[in-house]
Amino acid sequence: MGRGPDDPYNGDLYLALPDNAVKDLNMHVWDAKHYGAWASVAWHELVHETLHPALTDPNLERLQLGVGEYVNCGFEPGNFPAEAQWSTTSGGFDTTVGNWVWYTAPSNAGNATVTVDVAGTAKFRIKFKVKEPTGVVRADIISTNHVPVGWTGAGMHLRPFVGPLDVSFYRVTIMEVGENATSVSGWFTNVPVAELSHIGNGADTPIPIMQDNSWDPGWDWATEPGPGLPVGYGGGYTWNIPGRWWIGNSQTNNLTGWSQIISMDAAGSITIQKFERSVQRTTSDVITTN
Repeated sequence: MGRGPDDPYNGDLYLALPDNAVKDLNMHVWDAKHYGAWASVAWHELVHETLHPALTDPNLERLQLGVGEYVNCGFEPGNFPAEAQWSTTSGGFDTTVGNWVWYTAPSNAGNATVTVDVAGTAKFRIKFKVKEPTGVVRADIISTNHVPVGWTGAGMHLRPFVGPLDVSFYRVTIMEVGENATSVSGWFTNVPVAELSHIGNGADTPIPIMQDNSWDPGWDWATEPGPGLPVGYGGGYTWNIPGRWWIGNSQTNNLTGWSQIISMDAAGSITIQKFERSVQRTTSDVITTN
């Protein structure tokens, strides 16, 4: 229903109303004493879907987002004669005009409100909560390393997951920051610092995060080290591992770190612990994991 002779949307009135709401229309006719009028209603729903499901929340219409997530927002049906105008308190769009847009969540945690204005008369809002990576909250053992019988050494291939798991971090990249080993004891005190360091041994390399928040399948290998260490000595060392995360070319952010602990007894039994998972192997090739 038009609002006046100069209204560019004369004949159409847009209102944001709850489902099944009733609205009285007070119609005014300009420069006429007698008129006939009728009105019909076309229903449009504001919808939104994330690009990927989250591991613990497959609902694509979820209101919790990981940093940088993409969300497709629009109206069903979307055949408005008037182009909708979009704005947000945080994040951005591929375009701010249109009946369908792609919204990008911000690269920091917080609340974000997406507002769409139709013809200056109807405002719709979607309120999102954006979450940042907090650290590794789970790790699965994919496989264990094969070391020949009689040799010392062990290893496990892990699949870590970055939490929280109710959002998706598929646009996030993380890194294990390399540091020298600490708590070095026993036989390992004979190893040069550079050889025992995490620096140059898998650290400081970007690791893409998959849509289910797991690390790229090429990571993570926790080993020591093969093909073998001398039997008859004990010892161990620890890698304290700070974490970093970022999106694209944005700044890096701290991620709650973790550690990798290596221990060896005098019989040559090796135990490796990381992300609360562990592998143990004796020189007779017995492997236990938990």
